[in-house]
Amino acid sequence: DVSYSDWYYNCVTQLAALGIVQGYTDETFRPDNSITRGAFAGIMNRFMRYRQRADTSVFSDIRGNFWEDEILRLNAAGVYLGNDGKALAMESITRQQAIVMIARAFDVTSDSGITYFDDEEDLASYARAPVSAMIEYGYLRNVIGDDLLPTEPIKRWEIVQIFDNLVERLVQ
Repeated sequence: DVSYSDWYYNCVTQLAALGIVQGYTDETFRPDNSITRGAFAGIMNRFMRYRQRADTSVFSDIRGNFWEDEILRLNAAGVYLGNDGKALAMESITRQQAIVMIARAFDVTSDSGITYFDDEEDLASYARAPVSAMIEYGYLRNVIGDDLLPTEPIKRWEIVQIFDNLVERLVQ
């Protein structure tokens, strides 16, 4: 379900070849699907390969979850902070949550707080600087029109596009 004509084709196939993103058992990628916070942690951990793991007690709802190990690794790295002591692994991750975690992982920072989107007022205060930095450095591109839609679930193609934009920074 990803073809040569899709502008994100190279991003998906390259990250899939590296084992960073995975498709479904029916051999589809489903680029327009949203993704859970846990599945996002899995992709992020395969990309960053964190070694340290936080204690299970960090989150009250993580023990035995399929994504437990990945989430605890991201937590130990200061990337996945959760919400009021919960990991919420099975909830969809929003655009602003994903962008903030990616910015933390790559230490992408900025003080400007300017995002240039028509729906900037919908952006949470904790997300303003990281989103601004991701835009400023060119890692956040190909968003939908003039809106960021920060509280909407991020799509799988959007995640691979952002990671593809950050590959050079990872190598450095």
